[in-house]
Amino acid sequence: MERVGGVDVAYRGSRYWSALAVCAEGADPEITWESGLSSEPYRSTLFFLKEAPLISRLVYGRDMDLLFVNGHGTCHPFYFGLATVVGITHRIPTVGVARRLIRGEYLWRATGSARVHLIVQSGSVVGAAVRRSPTASPLFVSPGYGLTVAEAVLHYFKWIRKGKIPEPLRLAHLHSRRLMRAAIVP
Repeated sequence: MERVGGVDVAYRGSRYWSALAVCAEGADPEITWESGLSSEPYRSTLFFLKEAPLISRLVYGRDMDLLFVNGHGTCHPFYFGLATVVGITHRIPTVGVARRLIRGEYLWRATGSARVHLIVQSGSVVGAAVRRSPTASPLFVSPGYGLTVAEAVLHYFKWIRKGKIPEPLRLAHLHSRRLMRAAIVP
């Protein structure tokens, strides 16, 4: 049985709430979470320095076949985003799912589908802009570790249930935000 996870982190100031949702077909999702303080500042393109240690504490030792990460994989100015760092660190195939491109010169190459456009950077395909419908705003999907761009896109569409976020990542996102809103922090 395939076990697929999604991980996300919510912030309020220096306080964080991270959540991991692990899903398997026909089973209830397993949700684990952690909260604490993060002293690492946000740095554009170096987001993995802030978030990878927080995610690693949740992921370490967990049995998963695939992990969706809220962040970039190879579709990153350094070709090495948060999903890449987490995947390599834990040797878990990862897919990065991001709401926006960070920066760089990206060319859009059509694939024959109105739902998928390849993202090319410096002559290499690094990810895909994907849409649930031809009129929806895109998400940016890229392999982090252990997958090709095509495999990352296939996993993305396989795990869509509600909206445009893959189900394990959607559950992690909702849970981390719910924890943040419920927290009583001075």
